[in-house]
Formats: sequence, C-alpha cells, structure tokens
Amino acid sequence: MSEGSCAARKTRPRRVLTPPAAAVSYQSPSSSDPLTPERPTRHRVNDIAARSVASRRDSDRLGAGRSGTRVTTARSSATGVSGAHQWAKSSALRRAPDLHLDAIDVTRGASHPVVPRTPCRRPRGPRRARQAALGGSRKVTSLIFKLKTSILIYIYTQWTELIQRIYFDMIVEIFVGPPGCGKSGHLMNDMLDHPAHYLFALPRTDLIEEKADDLRSRARARGLTVHIEPVHGNQRASGTVERRIDRARQESELHQHAILLITHDMLTRMDLSPFGGDRQPRWDARIDEVPDAVISGRFRAPAAAVYLQQVYELEPSTDVGWWQVRLRPDAPGPSMLMRDTHLSDLVCFDKAARSHQGALVDVGAWQDATLRGRTVQWHAVWTPGALEGFASVAIAAAAWTTSLCGRASARVDGHVTYSETLISPTRSGGPKVQVRVRYFTHGHIGSTAWWADPTGRRCLNAVLRHLAQVRDLGYYSGNRDVMTYFEGWLDHAVAVSPRQSGTNRLISHTSCAFIYSNKRQDADQSIQSTLDITSDDIMQAREMEDIHQFIMRGAIRDPTFEGEYTIYVYDRMQAEAIYAYLTRHRIADDIVIESVPEAGILDVARPERATRRETTPIGNFADHEAARRELERERGVRRRAESKAASIAAGTYRARGRPRKNGGE
Repeated sequence: MSEGSCAARKTRPRRVLTPPAAAVSYQSPSSSDPLTPERPTRHRVNDIAARSVASRRDSDRLGAGRSGTRVTTARSSATGVSGAHQWAKSSALRRAPDLHLDAIDVTRGASHPVVPRTPCRRPRGPRRARQAALGGSRKVTSLIFKLKTSILIYIYTQWTELIQRIYFDMIVEIFVGPPGCGKSGHLMNDMLDHPAHYLFALPRTDLIEEKADDLRSRARARGLTVHIEPVHGNQRASGTVERRIDRARQESELHQHAILLITHDMLTRMDLSPFGGDRQPRWDARIDEVPDAVISGRFRAPAAAVYLQQVYELEPSTDVGWWQVRLRPDAPGPSMLMRDTHLSDLVCFDKAARSHQGALVDVGAWQDATLRGRTVQWHAVWTPGALEGFASVAIAAAAWTTSLCGRASARVDGHVTYSETLISPTRSGGPKVQVRVRYFTHGHIGSTAWWADPTGRRCLNAVLRHLAQVRDLGYYSGNRDVMTYFEGWLDHAVAVSPRQSGTNRLISHTSCAFIYSNKRQDADQSIQSTLDITSDDIMQAREMEDIHQFIMRGAIRDPTFEGEYTIYVYDRMQAEAIYAYLTRHRIADDIVIESVPEAGILDVARPERATRRETTPIGNFADHEAARRELERERGVRRRAESKAASIAAGTYRARGRPRKNGGE
C-alpha cells in the first residue's frame, strides 16, 4: 500500500468515479486497513474546507449549483488540478446525469482509495460570510482587470493611430470659407510671419503679379526683408519656365526668408522633388484656390496612330483597363506641336503626358486607335499627395470638398489627412446689401451646344441686345464662343476671363453679367468611371463654382459695401443656385430673384434630344484581327461550296485526287 501510494504520487492525478454512497472518508497512506476510516486531523479539516470552497466555485461554473449538487475537488500541493480535469468531470456529468455528484472526486494518487462519505456541510456563521465575500471580491477583481485591459487596448490603438498620422501620414491644412472672407490674406500673412522658404501657387499669371505686389506691400508694412520672386510664362526671359523656376529656387535658397510664386499649371506638371525630400532646406507649399488638376479628353486617330506610336510609349498601370503614357526620348517639343497644323488638337493631351504624373489612356496599343469608330479616352489626375516631400502644405479653397481635385484626393490619396480651418467672413454691412439676381429664361438650360444651334444663337442675340442697354453694367464674361459673339457690343463694361478667383481688381463694380456653361461633356466619361462621380458633381465643381467665384469679385466682396448689387445670369437654375449660396453663407439677407421678360426668350424651350443608339464595345486591334481572319475563313468555305455546286450542276465537276485511267486502273 505504501509503495503504491508513493508511486501514485509521482504520476499525474486522475479521477475515480464511485457509485453513490452515503459517506466518503480519507485513508492515510500509512494505514494498513483501507476501509478503516481515519479521524480527520487538522490538515484534513483544512483540506475539506478548501475542497468545499472549490466545490462551490465549480458548481457555479458548471451550473450545478442551481440543482443543489456540488463537485468536490481534492487539491494536491504537488501537482494541482488542471483545467482538463474539470472538463473531464463536467463531461462525465453530462454522460451520466443521474450520477450523484458527491461521488466524483479527484484523489491524490492512482492507488489512493475513495470511500463513500456524507457530503460536507456548508460552513456556517462568519466563515461562510468570509468565503462569500472572498468569492465576490474575486469577481470584482476580474471585472476590474478586464476593464483595465480594455482601456489599455483602446489607449494603445488611439496612440498608434496618432503616431501613424503624425509620422507617416501627410497632413494638409485647408482654409475654407466663402469668397471675400480673407482666406488668401490669411495665407499670405502666415507666410510673412513665419520665415521659411515657400512655394506659392496661384491659378493665373495676372494673379501672380497682383499677389506679388500685395506681398511686397505687406512685407514693407511689417518692416520685413523677404525675397519675393514670381515666375510664369508671360515674362520676357530666356529659357523654359521649368528652368527659370529651378534657377529661382536656387537663388531663393540663398535667403533666409523667400517666397517663390508659380502657376497651378506648373505645380501640377513639373517635378517637385528638388523642393522637398531629404535635402535641406525643405520648402513649404502654399496653394491659393483649388487647382484644376483633373483633366480629361478624347480623340480619334486612325491616321495619327502612327505618330502616336513613335512618340508615346504605353505601359500597364494599376487601374484596370488603363495604360500609362510615357514620352519617348526623341519626342518633339510642345512648341513644335503647337505650330503643327494637323496635330494641334493633341496639345492638351501632350501637356498631360509630359507632366510628372503622366496621363492614362484606355488603349493598350496604338493600333487599337486605327479601328473604325474607335475613340481614345484619356485623363490625368493630380492630387496634393504629390507634395509629400514638402515640410508643410496649406490650401486656401472655398469649396475643397466638392471640387474634382478634392474628390480625386479622397479616392486616391489614402495617406493624406485634411485639417479644415474655417475663416469667418468679416462683413459688417451684410443685412444692408441688397442683391438682385436676374435671369433671361426658365424654359431651357443654357449650354455651349445649344448656343451653337441657330435657335440657341438667336437666344444669345436677345441676351446681348438687352445687356447693351444696361449702361451701368460693371464687368462681364462667358464662354469663348459667347465672348466672340459679344465682342465690340459691350464696350461700356469691362470684359474679363471667366475664371476670376482670387482677384480684387473688380471690387469697385456694383453689377456683373456671366453668360456661362461648363457642364458634363462626352470627354468626361473617363473621369466619371475612374472617380465614381456623377454629372451633377461635375456641374457643381465646374459651372457653379466658377459662377460663385465670378459674382463675388465685385463690390459685394467689400465688407464695408452698402447698397444694391445686380447679377445677370442666363437661366433660372443658375439664379436659384446663387440665391442658395448667398443665403447659406449669409453674404446678404436681402436677395431677390427677377426675370427679364423684355428680352423675349423667357419661355423658349429646347427641342428634345434624339435618343442615342447604343453601340457595342469595339475591343482591341488583336481581337479585330482574329475576327477578321475568322470571317475571311468562313467566306472562303462558302465560296468554295458555291463553286462546287455550280460545277456539279454544269457536269464539269472533278473530284479531288489523281484522275482514273481507262479500265479503272
């Protein structure tokens, strides 16, 4: 007995299932009679109490406490009881639900006998209270531990995201607000107050000179010495604009505080790596107004495909169905292309292909452009992600979220984080400004295609005759064809370009006219599919934003202006959009929409468009060649069958093979 017990204590404890009995007693290892119960010693009493606490805990865990039964576990100081034992006990309970649970015990050894005994009674009095309190405190401790763990995990996750944004993501600050609220002034003051090297991009060349003079006057007022140098294509200087910008960059780096002004076009086209990266000093990028950085087009080139094959190389891109356009080393320059009579329509495409990000086309080989009816779609997208090497990037934009550049960046730049700062308008006489928005027609919506039609041209003529009688008209503009048609008839007003964002030179005028349309075109099909945008999104980003910027160049831009401001637009939809815009930004509270019935086109309706016939996909050149060869093969089979039938009918058909001799040999 003694040897067996010693051997058993060295092995892994096991469970022994005994039949239900009334009493279970412990046998001392030194006792010779296994059935003689031993008087419980002090150690045994403590062991029984410990097993009682463990039985209640296991009963709560297994759900046996609800039925009034208990599982008694004998703990061994040498080996203990593992979770696998508890699982085995619960498994045995499920297999024999009628088995008395007090008969399930874990002994100290394999040969340790188990004698039926009466179940232990629950401790009474203060001891039971202490044990209940001990169990409750353990549950509270476990709950607190889980709560602390959850909090630590949340803090770690947030801290990781913060580190990711600070050290790995690119942060772009956007100054938003309605036109005239001082976004550009805030941007220039920030550049003057913090000495560094700034690359300042603006939409137009005339605006570059205007902002350069403004920066110089602000610097003199502050008593600062700042190197300010504008570079654009309208300057009389030797060398290309890219080379002059590079020379200006090198010269500006010799100064402690410098501002280099360029156009949006050069910002989106040139290689910006010399301004940032690991080299010192790192430049800061500042952009006034939203760049027109998403362009698209289409062309047919059944004959020019040979030229395209020699000049542009096509490479696979990450976008499915699109190929990257790369310029070959021996490609002619853009000036030569502009002087060419037959290839001048490819100037915009060539400019996009020469840009740093390049252009994408929907053909994998230029031979596909030679197919009948094939139209080549192309687009080029620039986003602020290209400014990743700069020390900081800030943009002053009135409508960044709804712009095409903003939508493209949200879809393409996954590592760019935008932080918007609202610049509140400083208008003090807002309620004292009365705005009259006048429109000429509510029967149709204007478009360049409609104005090219004879009926639409007559409507345009009616608008011109009415504006010629408005003697107090301040400034006006429109599409290229509209300005050509109006040329020489509105000399009493100032003719400007359609896009006037950022300028303050028209702030003295109290009226304006904008006959303009810039809606979705067939060439926008490529960016619609790529950026997942609708025709309304394109109209909002182009036409409506240009209208908002144009009407806000006059006296309504002045915070101290009080009086009447008149706006002329073509159709009622544009007038209602202006009303909603001025009301939303609280630029004026007294806004009136009026029609111009004396022009005579108020109820003119456009004829409905004929439904376009759906065309089947054209495919590529290789597929067409395979289809052509298959069609030619079928034609050959059909032609030979017809020739055979004709020969048989005429009696001149001769079968294949060598003709037989006389006699059948």
